[in-house]
Amino acid sequence: MVSTPDCVDVRKPCVTIASAFQFFKPSPSEAVGIVKRMPPLRQSRGSFHFLLAVAVSTALALAFLGSRAAAQQPIAGKSDIELGPYLFGWVVPENFTQGSLEEMAARKDPLRLFVVAFRGLVEYRRDALEDRLAASTRILDFMLEKYEPAVRGDNGIRWYYGNDHGAIKAPWWSGMDAMMGPMTFYAAYELTGNQRYRDEAVKSAKLVLTSPSDGGILWNENGKCWLSEYSWTGIQPSEEYHVLNGHLWALQSLLLLAKATGDAKLQSAYDCARDGVVAQEDRFYRANGTWTNYQTTPLELNPVHYNTLEHIQYLAMHALSGDRAYLQPAKARADIFAAAYPLSLIGKEGSMEVIFSMIGPPHPYWTDTYPVRVSCQVDGQTIERRNNNLYKTSVPLSERLIIKVPVGSRPTSCAVSVHTPLTIPMYERTEFSVEAAEAQPLPLDGATAMLDAASIEAGKVQITPGHVEVDGANSANDEARIVLPLGIPVSDHDIIAFVVKTPQKMDLGFLMEDSEGRQATRYYLPLAAGKENIVMLNRLGFEKNDELGDTLRSIAMRIFTDPAGDDYEIVISDFQKLRSPAQISRWLEGHPNANFPQQ
Repeated sequence: MVSTPDCVDVRKPCVTIASAFQFFKPSPSEAVGIVKRMPPLRQSRGSFHFLLAVAVSTALALAFLGSRAAAQQPIAGKSDIELGPYLFGWVVPENFTQGSLEEMAARKDPLRLFVVAFRGLVEYRRDALEDRLAASTRILDFMLEKYEPAVRGDNGIRWYYGNDHGAIKAPWWSGMDAMMGPMTFYAAYELTGNQRYRDEAVKSAKLVLTSPSDGGILWNENGKCWLSEYSWTGIQPSEEYHVLNGHLWALQSLLLLAKATGDAKLQSAYDCARDGVVAQEDRFYRANGTWTNYQTTPLELNPVHYNTLEHIQYLAMHALSGDRAYLQPAKARADIFAAAYPLSLIGKEGSMEVIFSMIGPPHPYWTDTYPVRVSCQVDGQTIERRNNNLYKTSVPLSERLIIKVPVGSRPTSCAVSVHTPLTIPMYERTEFSVEAAEAQPLPLDGATAMLDAASIEAGKVQITPGHVEVDGANSANDEARIVLPLGIPVSDHDIIAFVVKTPQKMDLGFLMEDSEGRQATRYYLPLAAGKENIVMLNRLGFEKNDELGDTLRSIAMRIFTDPAGDDYEIVISDFQKLRSPAQISRWLEGHPNANFPQQ
């Protein structure tokens, strides 16, 4: 059985302390320690559990402080759960130096500057670190007076990005810093009493509560609003990307600021943006609910760490507002993670292991940016492991991308958490059956070679970039295509894996075809020359994957070629379908020296 917190009635605070304690099972000393502390619950960053802080901090605020007293708490003094998204990711002491300020300013990225300034205020509030307050106010003074590009006026300040972002040309602007900036100024005002910080916070926030077409950040369609992450001069409503994490980031700042100031215009904008995301929430899931979308225009799937970020964002919005409309989306993202990144139990009694894989949907090569911990309860003892070498290439893949917990006997429960450096529990599993580590081998016998792929035999493929086909007129090809047969059902959680040995760097893409001839495509990271390269594919990572049926006919590897290039040979081997962490682990162990292109 896999469980995640469940409390989903809208517009009512979820403060069931008992259910939170049951889910996380803290020791008696931990429970007493948490209850004794009023928010902020600083130890929730470490050994205490993140979601437990949701229930405890909300309950304490409602039961002991009352809504007015809770509202009077300084922004920088709020709990980990309330500030979670803004504490997501590492900020190190070096970020608060003058040299770092100059380096950040040179990047012309206002959000990064406000994030570091806000983290400094939180650290000052929690630990009385005077140097953090000094660094934060130095950053804020710079943003008031000197940061460019910006437009300063009597009605507030607009900050812009000074570098192009893909097709978006500088200067462009974003609701993320347009709201976080004023919120951070107000948080600094609460700690310093500097009236200018307060004045600029309120003015600058109100200044951008207009349509992005008019230089603001707030789209309003029939009383339901959206806070734009990417805006530029001349943007039209049809061009809005609708990036969910960007909207939630700005929404959280807007809520914090509206509550702190009591300003009616800010509160009205928050209410409208709240209704906007509730109305559009269903658009941020794949059709069958197996994964979440990063944005809707054009439709783009979340990498796994953005699914986690949105989970934290929704939890924070509930903790701050008491609005239970935010809880179902939070739970949905935890459930999706649990299904896509499960646990396996392997071995015999006395030598059992619980296995977790960092490799999974939708892009197996794009592993979670943050370390994961698996903590199991066995015969009254806690046995846990955490991976800290995710990108350390000197460590074998089967060690840095696989977590193995030596439980010995069947565990009574195992919990999976992500560290950002906050500890964020994702799910708990309480029922285990022993799984087989052997995967499903797939045949290469029926593979076919096309275009610049001249032939294939026993996995050996001859590539002839200078090959010319006659199709009405002589034409040179720009790809070699190898079609690998499947003819099997492939789920949204399965991984198709194989190894490619190539004498030269290869740029490639893939084409997936179902039993009815419908197709989906994707590009892939380049393969390294002179090495065996691991290729792992998941159907969710393909464009138009929703249009495919369950049974896949084939996957075609498209190797992009230069007609002037020399002939060469590649070798394809160990073609398998993997599902469980145990199968992924066993397969990786068979290729200890292979190159895994990892984003």
